Amino acid sequence: MASSTNVGATAASTFRLDVKGAEIRQAFNAAGIRTVLLKGPAFARLYPDPRSREYSDVDLLVDPAAVQRAQQVLVAAGFRRFDPESAVRQTDAVVGGAVGAHGASHATAWLRERDHFVVDLHDSLPQCGVPGDLVWQAVTEHLDVVTVAGVITSTLDRPASALLVALHAAHHGPHSGPAATDLEAALKVFDRGCWEAARDLAVKLQAEAAMGIGLGISDVGGTIARELSLPSEPTAANRLLWAGAPWSASVLESVIGQRGLRA
Repeated sequence: MASSTNVGATAASTFRLDVKGAEIRQAFNAAGIRTVLLKGPAFARLYPDPRSREYSDVDLLVDPAAVQRAQQVLVAAGFRRFDPESAVRQTDAVVGGAVGAHGASHATAWLRERDHFVVDLHDSLPQCGVPGDLVWQAVTEHLDVVTVAGVITSTLDRPASALLVALHAAHHGPHSGPAATDLEAALKVFDRGCWEAARDLAVKLQAEAAMGIGLGISDVGGTIARELSLPSEPTAANRLLWAGAPWSASVLESVIGQRGLRA
């Protein structure tokens, strides 16, 4: 009975977010801004009972060229940005990529205080080594359509979803709760062909190492990573990020730990 009660509470909570998210996506559509729904109800299909996956905010990917207009739409809808400027955007991206710490920041969080509704506005995916415009170009070739709260919504297809699950796990680490749970669910749902297609997309996005590291936080995922010839051992930067270190501190520590002329 407790389990049924919990599922009912989760379903009610997510339904409210489904409706609010649909309203925001319609506002973006009205402004001519394409969005791709990430995680949330898009990941619910990974679970036998979609109602069991709880989420607390809405993640939307937009074309980096449209970010400024998207922010204006959010402000007009009563949102304010509430996360500070990330250190990643103040640190040399080439250095970050060289030590395996690129892509630590890929979204900004926006809060509407009257209903405590949070939108994460993404201009890229986590742990990708190519610029956001190339991520957008590749991702928009891997879309499915779902209906959420009565609104037709673009989301990722199966290979792109598999990649995002792995990148999300690499971004947050083995003790991340939802990211690790989503990975375990995806490993049960997606077949070998799907993971191979995800690997091919990861190569385009220079995210194959991160994909392998994300898969590697699970024993089953680690086996798949090895079968796909992906590295699964986390870098020093990954371990620092998982422990909560600022991105720039992770870069510094990784550079210090490097050996040889390249460092």
